[in-house]
Amino acid sequence: MANGNRVEEFLSQNNLMAEAGVQPGQDPGFEFMTMIQNMGPSLKKNVGDFVQAVTHLPTTAQGLMGTAGGYVSKAGIPGLSQYEPYADAMNEFFVDRYGSKEAFFNTLETDPVGAVLDLSTVFTGVGGAVRGGGAAAIQGSKAGSAVNRAGQTANQAGQNIQRVANAIDPINQGLQLSYGGIGALIPESVPESLYSTGVKPGTTMSPDQRKTVLRTGVEEGVMPNQAGLNRMGALIAEYGQSVDKLIKESVDSGQSVDATSLFTDLANLEQKIMDGGSITRQADLAEVARVRGELSESIYGMGITELDASVPPKRLNAEELQKVKRSAYENANYGQRTQAPDIRNQAQQAIGRSARQQVENLTSPEITATNRRLGNLLQSQVPLERAAARIDQRNMVNLPQVVLSAPGLLSGDVGTSALGYLLGGLLSPERSARAGIGVERMRQIPRQGTMNWESLLNPALGRTTARGATYGGRLQEGLKNRGLLNR
Repeated sequence: MANGNRVEEFLSQNNLMAEAGVQPGQDPGFEFMTMIQNMGPSLKKNVGDFVQAVTHLPTTAQGLMGTAGGYVSKAGIPGLSQYEPYADAMNEFFVDRYGSKEAFFNTLETDPVGAVLDLSTVFTGVGGAVRGGGAAAIQGSKAGSAVNRAGQTANQAGQNIQRVANAIDPINQGLQLSYGGIGALIPESVPESLYSTGVKPGTTMSPDQRKTVLRTGVEEGVMPNQAGLNRMGALIAEYGQSVDKLIKESVDSGQSVDATSLFTDLANLEQKIMDGGSITRQADLAEVARVRGELSESIYGMGITELDASVPPKRLNAEELQKVKRSAYENANYGQRTQAPDIRNQAQQAIGRSARQQVENLTSPEITATNRRLGNLLQSQVPLERAAARIDQRNMVNLPQVVLSAPGLLSGDVGTSALGYLLGGLLSPERSARAGIGVERMRQIPRQGTMNWESLLNPALGRTTARGATYGGRLQEGLKNRGLLNR
């Protein structure tokens, strides 16, 4: 590098960098091969920062609290001026790394892993800020308005920025490599079982319905609490908007299908009833016939409850089919709190399936997956609302905490009681559901490659925690070099 003496001075001040074997460049300018040679030592150094932070927690805490106090003091809060040198040291640290073009290339050449980590952190913060602004605009505006569309654009831009951050983040990639092999061995029943322990779906649900709720919950990352319900609402709106956009493109192209295609699954349901031999067969067939008549009248006009040669054909486009699908889903208890009679419920679901299939036939292939996710969320909405309401009503101390802390209380052993209390807290419904979501994310690492997730197990072993620990170790070493922490 042009200023080799400065780099060597920097390395001599940073023991972890020197011990890791980082080599400064010998020629003026940026040396690509020197950066490549320093990849391994730089990774070793940043791993050392992480280890330093987690093995010296009191010192790490002292450094973080001191630095935070310094910035608070600089913001005008009195009584913390003794901590300002900590903030100055942090500022100097980043100036040394990125305060000039030469400093930037010095850092990139001697600590490439750390430089990429810093860039990923910036991207994550910028992406989060852009997404937050977009979400605020969407919530504060009417659907379809200019502000709403701008909010959607900002939200998508923020997601794309964060995807870039995830892709270049060395900690993210390290976690994926570490957990990818484990995730490939985990069957889908494991995260579903953990999630079920927290959600406890109703016993009146069919096995298929339970499967849908559990799989949707872990795949979409919906916690059984108010924050999870807010996320579910946002996802439903997002998927709905995506579907509407694809449908509009189909309508603009002039595509349509014959309306009789909506009766296909109703006919299949009738055949199933006929073949089932139920003692309520005639009543069930009559209920399906009533639903068919209602559908016929809604499409062809009042009084037309049976289709024959006298009924003129009618074409429906994707938008009209989507309206039928949504109406059928609402009537079939997707998102409703009242349960319709079972056969009528099945008949409405049959109409919804037929309408969905025709919508997918008229639009681009990507609508199939989006429609599936949207339908699964709608079907899971009521069970998860009930689970969230039940959890919100729980007492501060749950039963596992009482049981596991009781032996210590009875024996007078405060430590054993506290440990039991903490372990019992790990068995709470929310933590069980969170563990299920985390394990599902582990499963998806080898199946989906680079993913856009905030943390792995939210927050126990997540990228955010690992990144924070790495910066904590880096800060600790920098403060020691400036005499602000004891060695």
